[in-house]
Amino acid sequence: MIDKRRYEIFTVIVICLILYALSVYFDLAEILFGLSHRFEYLQVDEFFIFLLIAGCGIGYLGMRQMKALRREVAERKRIEAALKESEQYATALFKTMQTGMVVIDRQSRCILDVNPAAREMIGVAREKIIGRKCHNYICPNSRGECPIADQGQIIDRSERILLKADGTQMPVLKSVIATTLRGSLCLIETFTDLTERKALEEQLKELSLTDDLTGISNRRGFMQLAEKQILLAERIKCELYLIFADIDNMKWINDTLGHDMGDEAICDVAQLICCSLRRTDLVGCGRLGGDEFAMLLTSVTMVQGEHPVLERIKAKQRELNARPDRRYQLEISFGSARFDPENPCTLEQLVAEADQKMYECKRSRKEKNNGS
Repeated sequence: MIDKRRYEIFTVIVICLILYALSVYFDLAEILFGLSHRFEYLQVDEFFIFLLIAGCGIGYLGMRQMKALRREVAERKRIEAALKESEQYATALFKTMQTGMVVIDRQSRCILDVNPAAREMIGVAREKIIGRKCHNYICPNSRGECPIADQGQIIDRSERILLKADGTQMPVLKSVIATTLRGSLCLIETFTDLTERKALEEQLKELSLTDDLTGISNRRGFMQLAEKQILLAERIKCELYLIFADIDNMKWINDTLGHDMGDEAICDVAQLICCSLRRTDLVGCGRLGGDEFAMLLTSVTMVQGEHPVLERIKAKQRELNARPDRRYQLEISFGSARFDPENPCTLEQLVAEADQKMYECKRSRKEKNNGS
C-alpha cells in the first residue's frame, strides 16, 4: 500500500509528465496547423519541465534513502534494546541463581566477579573475594591442573573441593567454560553444594552394608571388611580368629512360635555378640544371612582352647535363657578358624574351615540331645 508521502510525489511526477506532453503537443500543433495564437498561454518551457521532473526524481530517491536510513536506525535501536534487555536478564540471573558462580581472568587466574550464592558458600564478603586467585577457594589442591587453562579442555564438569573462609571444605560439582567478556579471555565457573548428596550417598552405602534387622554388618559389609583385614594381618604378621555362630533351633522357633519370635531370636544373638565384644577384641562382626553370624577377632590368649569372646557370649547366653519370661531356650553352635600370617590362607578358605567346625558342633549337640 502506497503511503501518503509516496502518493504526493507520484502525483507531482504525473502532473509534470502531463505538462510536458501538452508542451510537445502544442509545439506540433503550431508547426502543423498554426494554432499557437490560441494556446500560447498554455505553453511551458521544456527545460523548466526537465528540472521539475529531475527534482522530483531526486526528491523521491532522497525520500527512499531517508526511509532506509530511518529503518536502519530503528533496527539498530531495536538491537541495542534487545542487548540491554539480555544484559539485564543475565545480570538478574547471575545475582539470583542458587548455584555459585565466579568469573575468572584466564591469564592471571584472579576472580573478577562473584554472585551472592558463591559468596554465601565461601562465607566471606565480595570485596575480599574479588582479585584473589581462584585456587585460594576453588580446587585448593589442584594448582596448575586446571582442565581449561592448563590442559586445554573446552568444558570441564567434575567433583571438586571448595575451601570455605573458615577453613572447612565443601564438596561441590564444578562446571567451567571458557568465554570472552568485554574483549578479555575469561573462565566462568559454577559450583553446586554436594554436602547433602554426599551424606545421602554415605547413608545409602551404609545401608547397603548393614543388616536391616539387627543393625550390624550384613554379609557384604562383613566380607569386604574381613578381606581387607586379612590382607593387613598378613602384611603386619598378625593372627586373627574367625568365629561362626548359628542358631540351632531356629526352624522350631519359626514354626512353633512364629516368625516374629524368630526375628527376636536373631536380634538376641546379635545383642549377645555385640555386648560380649570389647574394642580390643573386635575387628568386625556381621550377620551372614538367616540365622548365621560371623566375628573376626584379634589374637588373644586362648582359654581352654577357646577364644575368650566365646566364653563371654556363652555366659550371657545362659543369663538370657535363665530369665523367667523366656518362652524357649536359645541354643547356638560355634565354629572357629585361625588365620596364621606365617601360613596365610584366603578368606574363602578361612570361612570354609569355620563353617565346617560350626556344623560339626551342631551335629555333635544334636547327637547328644538325641542320645539323652
